[in-house]
Amino acid sequence: MKLKAVLFTFLCLFAFSAFANGPFDANPMAPQTFPAEVQVYPNPSNGVFFIEVQETDLMQVEFKVVNLIGKTVKQETIDANQRLRIDLHDQPKGVYFVHLKAGNDTYMKRIVIQ
Repeated sequence: MKLKAVLFTFLCLFAFSAFANGPFDANPMAPQTFPAEVQVYPNPSNGVFFIEVQETDLMQVEFKVVNLIGKTVKQETIDANQRLRIDLHDQPKGVYFVHLKAGNDTYMKRIVIQ
């Protein structure tokens, strides 16, 4: 049974990396390099979670939340050094990816909505 879960997770990550479009394309298996400390919490979430970007040198950070099939469900530009409340109550439960982009640097975090 665990093998099925592992294969399903791998397939989902592969599908996400193959079908995601736009300037935030990132390989989920690639190492993260981002010029700021990022916190995404709580994880897992009930549909509401927070993103904090803590860095004084960054002015703005683009973020988007993407579902497993690569569809963007939320997108916005935020100022660094702020806490952003994300509400995904209108989305189905499951796995989502939070993408952040500042200049050429990207950050990706998987979040589970229960």
